[in-house]
Amino acid sequence: MVTSLAEALNNVELETGRTYRCRVKEFWVELRVLGPANESSATTSLQADVPMDAWTELPEPSGGFIVPSRRGPPDVPDIPEIPQDENAA
Repeated sequence: MVTSLAEALNNVELETGRTYRCRVKEFWVELRVLGPANESSATTSLQADVPMDAWTELPEPSGGFIVPSRRGPPDVPDIPEIPQDENAA
C-alpha cells in the first residue's frame, strides 16, 4: 500500500508556525507549517521553489574577421608628424 505525503499529513494535527522533523531512510525531512491557504497559492509556492536549469543555448556568432598573427618583436609605431607652430620664429 502506497500512501502519499498529503494523505499521511491529513491524519496529523499540524500547528501554524511549527517545524516538524523526521528521519526517512538515511535522510532527514523537515516540514514547515505556513498556515491555511487556498489551492492556487500552494501550487505557485511549490513551483517557485524549483531551481531553473542554468543551461542556455547561445546563438552562433555571425560575421567577424580573421587577423593573422606572427611571432617576433612588435612593429615600431609610426612617428607622428608634428606641425610647426605658425607663430614661432
